Amino acid sequence: MDVGLRVKQLRKMRKMTTKELSALCGVSQSTISKLENGNRIPDIPIIEKICDALNITLLDFFMTEKISEPLSEGLIELVYIAKNLDENQLKKLCAFLKSIVEKKKTEEKNTFDSKSSQKEKVKSIV
Repeated sequence: MDVGLRVKQLRKMRKMTTKELSALCGVSQSTISKLENGNRIPDIPIIEKICDALNITLLDFFMTEKISEPLSEGLIELVYIAKNLDENQLKKLCAFLKSIVEKKKTEEKNTFDSKSSQKEKVKSIV
């Protein structure tokens, strides 16, 4: 995992500058900048300070390690927004997202079926 990239993703997701993050976690702005740019190897105490400043756990910080492919910034943002919803709101959001996915699948299937049908017509003509 690229820890510097993860710090940058989380910071940008919260629309914070390196100066703001450094003030919140009590380390210099240059330390944050060096971490994000890969010019400093992070240690656990600094990562813990960053997590405290971002109000997340170390598990939250490293959660992308459990996923086979890294999450995009948009998906990470969605997860953090969803964490602030109550159970009822979360159920509604899930139902809404499922309906969007199902609609997309239906549209893709219809497009595929239409193309297959057109190919069969061409074969029958030839």
